[in-house]
Formats: sequence, structure tokens, C-alpha cells
Amino acid sequence: MVHSMTRGFVRGLKSMAWLATSAILGSGSAASAAPQIGDKAPPIKVAKWFNQAPAVLPGGAGAEKHTFVVEFWATWCGPCLKSIPHLAELHRKHSKDGLVILGISNEEAEVVDKFMKKKKPDGSMIDMPYSVGIDDELGTNNKWMEGIDGIPHAFIVSKSGEVVWTGHPMDPAFDSALEQTLAGKLDAASAKKMAETDKKFNEVMMQLRPAYEAKDSAKLVKLLDEAIALKPGEVQPYYIKRQVLTEFDMADKIPALESEMDKAIANSPRGLMEFVQIEMGRELAERGDPRRLLAAARRAAELNKTAEGHLVRARVEAEMGMLDAAIESAKAAVQLASGDAKTESEKVLKYFQAAKQIGAEGATKP
Repeated sequence: MVHSMTRGFVRGLKSMAWLATSAILGSGSAASAAPQIGDKAPPIKVAKWFNQAPAVLPGGAGAEKHTFVVEFWATWCGPCLKSIPHLAELHRKHSKDGLVILGISNEEAEVVDKFMKKKKPDGSMIDMPYSVGIDDELGTNNKWMEGIDGIPHAFIVSKSGEVVWTGHPMDPAFDSALEQTLAGKLDAASAKKMAETDKKFNEVMMQLRPAYEAKDSAKLVKLLDEAIALKPGEVQPYYIKRQVLTEFDMADKIPALESEMDKAIANSPRGLMEFVQIEMGRELAERGDPRRLLAAARRAAELNKTAEGHLVRARVEAEMGMLDAAIESAKAAVQLASGDAKTESEKVLKYFQAAKQIGAEGATKP
């Protein structure tokens, strides 16, 4: 039988392997002719825009006032469909800040048009409030995607017209890079520095599995300390180190590790959300102090100011038996949300309200 901590360690490695692969792809490679970090964004030529044409494109008049996300996707691509609600939420949250999201497919117009008009099982329409276009002559794809094999693939273009990030739009690093770009804190020079840090981080993380298979606990701890030093706001290395400390009889060092992580992510909405989601996915017997989880969920909602943040907070509060607080958090999510996110928030709110009613009825019965 595989030890539970061993399973946890392997899960952690698999998660980090996905992030590492995504980041490596995101930083570009010498073999790729796609725009690299620091390159000027190529022109965009689209045969047809659906739902709404963008008021401005990278390199066009007025582009210096906008940050762009250029995402390449397809209607048949499962991971692309999973990224749509996230992009929709980013559009609603940041369009007022000058964010322009462009979703570009190389499919025929009829295919995309049918997809855009398709109703979901609940009767609602596909929620894509950002600009969606087709590049049916491949002119745009050939300039942006040459050498990149997979979709969805996104590029972040700064107000200066330079590519500052490239990779999978569901990679947590995408959100972080976008927030920094919108805040004017990520330019080509700092993006290149960040990419170099990512490369070093990935090289360190790739050494974990051989060290684990060799049962070299000293090397594992050393590698994880290096990874944490490179990217202190990244949650996964802390969890993997926690598993290492547990499995190799060094559990007395866990409280200091948790304190270190708490300080590192205290002001990071992404880090806090990742911590909460990981904790909520663990078995109850494997979790730490529930007060840490509740504090992180509330801090994440405070910083994040999105429907997603309030829903996560609501779920944690409900699990803690705080149904009144969970209902208020779910109401806040409903007010902030729209489209698919609003539908989900309303369902969660109704569930908690029903749960409260059941609890009240149960309390009156002998």
C-alpha cells in the first residue's frame, strides 16, 4: 500500500510538473517563431468579429492606453472551454482598467457562430463578453502561434506594445502577470527577469522526483528551500516541503514552515486563494488549524474583490458551520457576478439558504 504522504508528495510533484511545463512554454524557446517576452506584438488581422469588435488593437491608435490579452482557442478544445469563464470574469473586472481581451479562433465563421449561439443545458447562452474573432486565413495565427503546439495559449501585451507574458491562461502565473501589467509594474525588462526566475525555479523543481526516489531527504529540503527563495509567493513548494518533513520524521519543523508561508502570501490574492483551495481539497484529518483556513479565505475575498473570492469565502464559512456568514458572502458574490458566474453564485446562495432552513427545522424536532 502506498503511504498517504507518499501519494500527497506525488500529487504535489504532478501539479508542479504541470506548472513547470506551462511556465517553460510561457517563457518561449529558441525554436519558436512566436513572439517572445520583450518582442513587439505582431499585427492582428481578423476576418470577422462576433459579439463585439474591439475599439482598439495592439499597435493601433490608442493602444498605449490599454493592456491586451490575446488568446488563441477553438470550439472543439476542452481546456479552451474551461478558460472561457475565467476570461469573462477578468473582462468584467478589468475592462474599466483598460483591459482588452481578444479570443481568436482559426475555425470557419459558421462553426464559431453556431458555438456562440448555442444554449447550455440550463438554457443560458455561452458567456463570452470579450471580443471573439476568426482568423480563417491563418495570417494572425502564423505570426503569433508558429512553434507553439497547444491551445489555449495566451499572450499579455503591455501598454508599450510589448509581449510581457505568454502561456496557458489557466496557469496561476497568468493572473499574477496580468495584475502586475495592469498596475504598470511589469514591463519587458522585468518580464524577462521574471522569466529567468521561472526558468531557475523550474530547473530546481525538476530535480525533486529523482531526489525523492533516492530517499535523499537532505537534498529534497535543500531543493525546496531554493524554490521557496526564488518564488516565495508560490504555495505548492511549501506543501511539498510539508509532506517531506512529515514523511522523513521532521514534523517539528512544520509550524515554522507554515508561519513562513503565511507571511509570504498575506497580501497575495492568488497565493491566498491557492492555499484555501488546496486546503479545501485535502482530507479533514490532513488539514491544519481551521482558523488559518478561515482567515486566509476572508483575506483573499477582501483583496480579490471578485465573485470567485466571495464564493470561496462562503464555502469555507459554511464548512465551519457559519451559515449566516456564508449566506452574506454568497450574496456579495451574486452582486459582483454576471453571466455564468452569477448563475453559479445564485445556486450556491440558494443551497446555503436551504441548508439554514433545514438546520432550523431540525433544531425544533425532538
